[in-house]
Amino acid sequence: MRLFLFLALGTQIVLFLPELPGHGELYVRVIWVAVASTILAWWFMRLAREKGHIILARLGLARAAAPASYVRALFDAYACDYDEHLTEELHYAAPAQLRALVVEHLAIEAGTVADLGCGTGLCGLQFRDLATKLLGVDLSARMLQRARARACYDQLVEADVVDFLRRHKASFSLLVAADVLVYIGDLAPVFAAAAAALRPGGGFAFTVEGATGSRWRALRSGRYAHPVAYVQRLAAQARLEIVARRDAALRTQHGRPVAGDVWLLRKPLPPSRRGDDGNAPCEPPASCAVGAGAD
Repeated sequence: MRLFLFLALGTQIVLFLPELPGHGELYVRVIWVAVASTILAWWFMRLAREKGHIILARLGLARAAAPASYVRALFDAYACDYDEHLTEELHYAAPAQLRALVVEHLAIEAGTVADLGCGTGLCGLQFRDLATKLLGVDLSARMLQRARARACYDQLVEADVVDFLRRHKASFSLLVAADVLVYIGDLAPVFAAAAAALRPGGGFAFTVEGATGSRWRALRSGRYAHPVAYVQRLAAQARLEIVARRDAALRTQHGRPVAGDVWLLRKPLPPSRRGDDGNAPCEPPASCAVGAGAD
């Protein structure tokens, strides 16, 4: 609002300038038009960066994922009130739901765990005691500052989750993503990167908002929903086993529960091999034992 008041005041002053020697008033008006145009161009660029994704979503023109600039700006602005809003007003339950599924189906000692889109650390608190090493990854520097204050992570990384996973091949026993994939429509790159980043037997636990049909759907909120059939297809393409899925109310929105799914996938252990002498198959290394007895 102050920006537009400034532009309106400046325009009024320029329009009613007293007559200046030569073409002075013309020069002043040309300079003012250039300045005002630059200011407006900057404002529209900022609007496109912060609100363009929402505008496109409401026009039915959403892209395959929310731009990193949009997500970063959204959560940088949200960081101060994030915990209170989610826990007290939205009754956010995804971290606890993920923990319950992992504890039920995977070995308790999960080894190296990556909390993808860790935010302020609400999910990290749920998995600290299950990890020998816990990493948090997020695009938002301000969210990471809040997470650092919780002191539950061994390492925090400011990065896009897909880029991060691609840089860490066969590094993790467990990946968790609470309320993160709702900002990505096409999950194929995420699943492929997760499969490569997991150790054999490692788990990938995540939540998605529910939908019908066979492909992802952009919502007017700028978030994305993912049907069961879509996740099943991508899991098969990424060669990840489906360990478990639960229907869940992930949080409330405008007083109503938001329906979604809590998933647990697993990277298969390598096939058993017998030695040339016909001896029993070799046992997998201890670091790969996270999935043992999972079913």
